[in-house]
Amino acid sequence: MFINVSGVNYFVEVKGEGKPLLLLHGFASTHETWTDCEKYLSDGYKLIFIDLIGHGKTESPDDTERYNIKQLCFDIKYILDKIYVNNTNILGYSMGGRVALSFLMYFPEVVDKLILESCTPGLRSEDEAKLRQQSDQQLSEKILKNGIEWFSEFWEKQPIFESRRRITKSEMESIRKQQLQSNTLGLANSLLGYGTGFQPSWWENLPQISHQICIICGELDQKFCKIGKEMEKILQNATYFEVANVGHTVHLEAEEAFYSIVESFLSLNIKEVQ
Repeated sequence: MFINVSGVNYFVEVKGEGKPLLLLHGFASTHETWTDCEKYLSDGYKLIFIDLIGHGKTESPDDTERYNIKQLCFDIKYILDKIYVNNTNILGYSMGGRVALSFLMYFPEVVDKLILESCTPGLRSEDEAKLRQQSDQQLSEKILKNGIEWFSEFWEKQPIFESRRRITKSEMESIRKQQLQSNTLGLANSLLGYGTGFQPSWWENLPQISHQICIICGELDQKFCKIGKEMEKILQNATYFEVANVGHTVHLEAEEAFYSIVESFLSLNIKEVQ
């Protein structure tokens, strides 16, 4: 179904009954990245899938201000209200994890538990942010100039995704299909609106968060493992899981192990998961 939020039609899909779980995909992906989660979380959960602004079937407006991460979080809150969900667990991967954490900061009363896969709270310093903004600006311009086919080839060659080249052919085809569904303007504006360099840094806010948070990283993704371990130390109530022999896209590279962690975390007390 589509839900119009301040002039933007968001694609939203709801499956199942029970405790709500909102799933937020990564950059250049869509809600389809979570397709296999239904095999593991179909009983007892209301699964809520959203294509984030600029991605998938959701519209890609011209105005870059419409992609601001705070505005995006307010859009998600409006969508949850429209489907009568006032409290939910959230699972976010990479970019979707940054959005999930930001949503928690803006609407803590709406979030029960938070699961962050391969996620960062943002950049620590203004200098880091400025450098990343320049990088995202350059990539944004290249996407607009060269198109989606070019971007898909470029994106899959990034070192961070090297380990997922071992997943099945059908899974790789699904990833490419999702990328090719993207709108060039949508991806470009997403980088400028809620790319890592443009979002707020939440590092200083982490000690105040009391929610139960599960942090999942792939062993081969050393950069995000380091970030995840740092987050666990700072947060009041976090548990860190490192999945062996996989990289950034844990939910695709080690599907069964990933969803086993997710299901255990959602169904049990955090101390029992440990």
